[in-house]
Amino acid sequence: MKNGLFRIVFILGVISLLVSCNRTISNNNQSHLAFRFVSDSGYILKNEGIAFLLQIKDTSTVNVNNSTFKNTDTIGKYYKTKTGNYIACIIDNIHPDKEWHPVVFEYKPDGEILKNEHFYGGYLCCWKNHYEGFQKHGDYYSIKTCETGSGFCGGHINVFKKLEPQLIDDIPTSAWSSLCALQAEGPALACSMTSKISIKSDTVIVHYKLKTLEPDESEDVNYKVINTEFFDIKYIKKETEWIATDTTNVSKIPT
Repeated sequence: MKNGLFRIVFILGVISLLVSCNRTISNNNQSHLAFRFVSDSGYILKNEGIAFLLQIKDTSTVNVNNSTFKNTDTIGKYYKTKTGNYIACIIDNIHPDKEWHPVVFEYKPDGEILKNEHFYGGYLCCWKNHYEGFQKHGDYYSIKTCETGSGFCGGHINVFKKLEPQLIDDIPTSAWSSLCALQAEGPALACSMTSKISIKSDTVIVHYKLKTLEPDESEDVNYKVINTEFFDIKYIKKETEWIATDTTNVSKIPT
């Protein structure tokens, strides 16, 4: 009799757990994480990332089973700041209205969430993986958002010392366009832009590399490089936007 009762209780417990794991749940608005990071920097796995995302204080519902990540997937990274707090970026794919947008958190060593900000753009065509779009540059941090279009993908960064809402105008850092220029004869030219950044005295200097590409059906690769150009643009922050100090080269950036 006791064994039969135990089996019934066990089965009911399993069913309850399965139901709770498969339903859409409301945000519980807890303000502390159940785990701690102790290194100066590191990566965040799926379940750790979900624990962060569940702390977002808004009226949205969440669906943890909406996540397409595997448990072993890395979906974010974190850095320790000079204040001793931590800053982390995670891809949000449990809030239906914020899916696949990166969200940045600042939190204390004891796990208390201080603030969080979503950064909105197109789908993450400009990210190489689920964490490389968040970088540390000395005392600064950058978060990359993507701009998409027909045959186009562009990357832009928000740069900050302290976590703040997304700026109106950010800094373009990468681009791919299948239509950069038309030729009098022959196919349209494509282009690819990459960059590296350096920061000096609150000025962001972007070192651009722009390749002009021509379709090449005779080769194994789809395009051949017909021109490579290097140029720099300095950006300074004014209120809610980053402004180029010299607009001479701005027109070279693919849009």
